[in-house]
Amino acid sequence: LYSNTLPHLRCVYSRGDATRSWCRDAAELDAAPAVIDDAFLAAVEATVTPADPLMIIYSSGSTAEPKGAVHTHGAAIRHSCHLNEWRDLEEGDRIFSPMPFFWVGGLVFTLFSAMHKGACLISEDLFEPASTLQLIEREKVTVAMGWPHYGTAMADHPSFGERDLSSIRAGNIYNLLPGNTQPQDPELRSNALGMTETCGPHSIDHMDVDLPEAMRGSFGKAPAGIEHKIVDADTGKELPPGEDGEICVRGYSVMQGQYKMEREDCFDSDGYYHTGDSGHLNAGGFLFFKARLGDLIKTGGANVTPREVEVAIDEQPEVQASYVVGLPHPDRGQEVAAAIILNGGANLDADTLRGRLKDDLSAYKVPAKVFFCAKTEIPFTDSGKVDKHALVDLLAAKT
Repeated sequence: LYSNTLPHLRCVYSRGDATRSWCRDAAELDAAPAVIDDAFLAAVEATVTPADPLMIIYSSGSTAEPKGAVHTHGAAIRHSCHLNEWRDLEEGDRIFSPMPFFWVGGLVFTLFSAMHKGACLISEDLFEPASTLQLIEREKVTVAMGWPHYGTAMADHPSFGERDLSSIRAGNIYNLLPGNTQPQDPELRSNALGMTETCGPHSIDHMDVDLPEAMRGSFGKAPAGIEHKIVDADTGKELPPGEDGEICVRGYSVMQGQYKMEREDCFDSDGYYHTGDSGHLNAGGFLFFKARLGDLIKTGGANVTPREVEVAIDEQPEVQASYVVGLPHPDRGQEVAAAIILNGGANLDADTLRGRLKDDLSAYKVPAKVFFCAKTEIPFTDSGKVDKHALVDLLAAKT
């Protein structure tokens, strides 16, 4: 069977008298065994090895061109199992997580982890504080996972105090935890740092333990089988503990390579992947993340390429030029901000602009902060390029 309209359709079953020569009888399905034979399952499993590619997960990367990270069966399953050793998950847990399954965080750190434990995973199509609170209450969630701004939005909702959330015992949405388990200072709880290319977190620690002040901002350590090194981004020279540089990762969970790219274009001569993140290791091997080396904006767990947003803004007839950067945000990490130069005599307000951009950009890419500037305000380097570090300082001072 082949159809130009449905190119992947191969078989159609029908019931009753409306049979066609190209249809199969649905009675064949009724005759199928209720339980698949163990020998058949074993034979199917034997055709797959841990080294076989399992998935290609795309990430925006540091440019507008998406890059596909190729991960094997062994890496994804082994890593999700190992990550569970650092998490307080139990068989029978009911885990809430809004992370989409096409991202490595939702797939490896959430779905696969739940499957390893035999836990129930509860998700949703769209986050909205009232409906999400209702879902968590109704499903008696025991572990609540998500981004900090989700917790803030739910805690600020008028119905929050009326909800019975007593079933929750763990998670990283601290606003939802019982009072006796909430951290006094969330910054003294360890975080995890990861990316698509490393199949999820490449550094992690127990998230329910308060850290000493000296460990404030720690992103944990590399799990067994994963290594970190910090290098000077310009020279590639390895740096000692305490010095900031580019974070590099090597180990079993790191991708096999990027789709349609040579391996030597993905890794250095020692097999390390250069993440584009900056930070340092302390003497104990704990990782401290500082910022992105490039212009990539990380907001609420999602990556935003500034150029993509700039192109959408520059298409507006009133706009002469735009420059997009990430400004620090207490919950989202960063928020998208745009400095815009209008054409002479043109009028445009921020709300109108955002309304137009929603037709072309995902909601998290639409600038949260919009600044209309004179060209003379925009800082440029001697080579004529926008000095985005100086621009961040300029816009931050305007907030």
